[in-house]
Amino acid sequence: MAGVADTFQTASFNGIEFPYAERSIKCSLRHHTHEYPHAPGGDDEPLGRKLYEFGFTCDFDTGFEGRFPGIYPNTLILLFATFGEETTADLVIPGFATFRARCIDWDTRKVSRIRSGEKVTFKFIEVLAEIVNVQNFTTAPQAMPALATQLTTAVTALSTAPLNGLPSNAIPKLSDLDTINGLVTSIAALPTNSPAISVQASALLGACQAYDVLPFLRYPRSYAAADALHEVYLASLKVLKDALLKNRAIDVFVTDVPGMSISQVATRLYGSTARTGELMQLNNLVDALNLPPGTSIRYYAS
Repeated sequence: MAGVADTFQTASFNGIEFPYAERSIKCSLRHHTHEYPHAPGGDDEPLGRKLYEFGFTCDFDTGFEGRFPGIYPNTLILLFATFGEETTADLVIPGFATFRARCIDWDTRKVSRIRSGEKVTFKFIEVLAEIVNVQNFTTAPQAMPALATQLTTAVTALSTAPLNGLPSNAIPKLSDLDTINGLVTSIAALPTNSPAISVQASALLGACQAYDVLPFLRYPRSYAAADALHEVYLASLKVLKDALLKNRAIDVFVTDVPGMSISQVATRLYGSTARTGELMQLNNLVDALNLPPGTSIRYYAS
């Protein structure tokens, strides 16, 4: 089996590596053909490309443990749990590209005469909306002032241009940005203080929502300012989520029933299997489907 494993290439999703025997990448253009009466041919109008779709055919087998430790069943369980949580993350295809993507279909085929593994197919679809903002979703608090500067620049252009296309009662005031800029400065000054950052980031979300109702943002000429405000909002939301995660206390659950699976542990702790992937990432398990009694499982306390 090791020789077969050596022929596989490796991709990863959300940092979880998996080998594949085959992959497919599909994309096409949206278009509309304008046809005219009594005239040959027509005019084809391009309307932008569609989303990329990625297909993988994989073998998850204990015979590949040498090259892919924990491939079966642990890696497969972790991937399925991640997919079930509707996770959008980096799909890394070495030698091709990295895309923000989400798995929309996963199918496993178990052959009774082969007990060491399963054949699996994955289908991912590109999440283009997050590609636009991916640099901001990986932004540390210290980088947020650059986003606030983009917003200030866009608003300044609207407040000073004599022909900005806005009615006189909708011209923005730079002073309306004071709250947002002040909170961004505070967050950038506290890059290691998660409790303080969570408070400031929460306040920044509220300030962005309050600014979003200003009349000038409803006019087409204000699209750059609206986009910049959206960037600040998304970045502050990411910073808040990261800070809350770092603040969560970790507790330990000890299995008390023979043969519990990590999915059953998730149900015991949280009432559903939705956070199975989270438990897999927190714990280095030999067999996630058969946990011996007395196994300590780290988990985020509610």
